[in-house]
Amino acid sequence: MADEPGVMVIGRQRRMRASAAGLLLAASAWALSASGSVFASGAETKVESGFGAGESNTLATFEAIAAAETSLSLRVSQLRRVLEVGPAGPAWTGIREDLVLTPDQSGSGEARFDLQFAGLEGSSSAAMSEPTRRELYRGYAGYLHLHANFRVVDPQLATQNYVVIDLGSRVRLDRPTRRIALLPRQLGRSPWVLELDAATSYPLYRAEFNPAGVLVSTLEVTRFEEVTPLSLTGHAFWQPTRNVEDFRSIQTAVQVMALEAAPVLPASNRIPSGYRFSKARVVRELLRPESSLVVTYTDGIDEIFVVSTFGAAAPSLPVMSAQGSYAILAYQDQNVAQFLFHVGSVTTMVVGRAGQFALPSIAEDLLARSLQSR
Repeated sequence: MADEPGVMVIGRQRRMRASAAGLLLAASAWALSASGSVFASGAETKVESGFGAGESNTLATFEAIAAAETSLSLRVSQLRRVLEVGPAGPAWTGIREDLVLTPDQSGSGEARFDLQFAGLEGSSSAAMSEPTRRELYRGYAGYLHLHANFRVVDPQLATQNYVVIDLGSRVRLDRPTRRIALLPRQLGRSPWVLELDAATSYPLYRAEFNPAGVLVSTLEVTRFEEVTPLSLTGHAFWQPTRNVEDFRSIQTAVQVMALEAAPVLPASNRIPSGYRFSKARVVRELLRPESSLVVTYTDGIDEIFVVSTFGAAAPSLPVMSAQGSYAILAYQDQNVAQFLFHVGSVTTMVVGRAGQFALPSIAEDLLARSLQSR
């Protein structure tokens, strides 16, 4: 992240080596097609070698995946693995989850879901009790299910930004599957490998790579059961813990917030090519004075979030250096990066995939214009 006059980057944490900006898309394609395996908590997860019949029907594939995740009623057990690089080197952490999905009868087009912690893969620490782990997990369930792994946000837009490569047929959980690779059409984006249930198009396996072709996370279904919506009557599905309203325009969301000063938003020339505005969300704290405007941009699969929180106290980080320069806190974990700064009474955070080289540029531009508007 390049420093600009009056801007200092601090607290940079990297639990994974960053990709070089000059890497070509061909490197990602090569990594997906090469034979290899990675070790996850002592268990071997193979990445199959070789492309299949070639480029597949991209739009039909994305439409089918989106429909599967919003129209099916399912009980699923799954294993989420993430690559972490600590003092002892790289290691895989595995978490077992139970997921329940069913269509939203209100006609929202989304699915109701319930994601719960079901245990750790391998040995577990006794530092935290199982009930405590489960309660903490529920607080992150919305992010984990909706944003922390592969999900089709907009099939049409995804078609413009990704190519679907057919890797042939497989069998998983005694069900016929189709394995595909999703290759971004532009540099610096994350490729994926999915294994789709042949009958429903629901992903039974999802593998996320960083732009250098390094496998950074997987989500593997270990039990897949289709159920009737009636059988889920009375089930306690996930609900946000805050008051949340979604809007189709930023202007409407800002009007609803009735802010004293207009928020500083990303300039259109800073949003990376292929990304479009998706939605604006207003998040209000029921018992605290602050409120947040969350503006989301998507390329159909990946998402970039710009979060402006108003009325909050400054976070516990050095907001200013001794020379008077404002600081951006940069943090990277697996394949997701965050950039945070605080000016006046507004905390701004930019969040997205680490492969998005535009994220630092968005944060620096927002900081510079926030200082100008004071």
